[in-house]
Amino acid sequence: MLRAALFSRTLPGLSRLSTNLYSSLAIPAPSCRPEVQFNQLFINNQWQDAASGKTFPTINPATGEVICQVAEADEADVDKAVKAARDAFRFGSPWRRMDASHRGLLLHRLADAIERDTAYLAELETLDNGKPYAVSYAVDVPHVVKCLRYYAGWADKWEGKTIPIDGDYFCYTRHEPIGVCGQIIPWNFPLLMQAWKLGPALATGNTVVMKVAEQTPLTALYVASLIKEVGFPEGVVNILPGMGPSAGAAIARHMDVDKLAFTGSTEVGHLIQQASGNSNLKKVTLELGGKSPNIILSDANRPVLLRRLSDLRPGGGLRRVPGEECGASEEEGGGKPLRPEHRTGTSGNTHTHLGFSTRPQL
Repeated sequence: MLRAALFSRTLPGLSRLSTNLYSSLAIPAPSCRPEVQFNQLFINNQWQDAASGKTFPTINPATGEVICQVAEADEADVDKAVKAARDAFRFGSPWRRMDASHRGLLLHRLADAIERDTAYLAELETLDNGKPYAVSYAVDVPHVVKCLRYYAGWADKWEGKTIPIDGDYFCYTRHEPIGVCGQIIPWNFPLLMQAWKLGPALATGNTVVMKVAEQTPLTALYVASLIKEVGFPEGVVNILPGMGPSAGAAIARHMDVDKLAFTGSTEVGHLIQQASGNSNLKKVTLELGGKSPNIILSDANRPVLLRRLSDLRPGGGLRRVPGEECGASEEEGGGKPLRPEHRTGTSGNTHTHLGFSTRPQL
């Protein structure tokens, strides 16, 4: 009989990646404050200001201080980025002529560059997002590298098939890229969300226009510089910091965007679906909010449950963001409440378990 929705009795090994584990790793001390190198729009492999000239501040959640001003994309910039992505996708372009195995090689090179810059990216992620530096360094960045390598391996393994039919006919299927993919990502896992969206799209030969969350644009922009460094052709990846009602909505209703992937709230997901349907009926993938209850019975193994509630991976408790994600435990029932211990402190302290909320108003 299942004793808890956390599977603690039968699978205690699920809690191996815990706060205790990353606290014990050899994590280098972060610098006082990483230098912000990129704060413009990345379109067609070029850095440029917004067409309107507008900027917005990105805030350090730990202090409430402004880190820097970032270019704010709007509809005019979305149009420019979509055109660049469409040109990069046209037949005869360097990207369309590229062998699938070479697409995989570029993704491996991107993973190499991110791995090389792990310390800087972890510091920048913590500065802009507020999560503990130890989590950024030991969990998030390594998982970004693994994700990109995974999809790099798939690049030349998308296979069609032949279908036996009657008569003198030859019938077959083949997988082709969709085209220009709009991608809108949230603020709770900036680096990971970017990798989860870019990896499969690029491995299969698509081009991308990505709007990053206005709360956490800095690491995505740095990764854009690495995309250019490792040799992705012009227009294949375009990164736009901006607001949802302007830049995000412009992507959703754009007639030359073939596919849209959105991660965010259920409320905005409805708007995305509606805008996509009212425009060109573009394909849509939505990853929206959810509820994750923990049902704990009286005879459950409480020490294991406490470790599980503190787990750093999906399905854990407060964990690293803190609790700001669709898969975090939000409700608890079935017995005496459990309260895992978390060490709070400054985000840069390598022994901190729980960082600062990126959007405390939610």
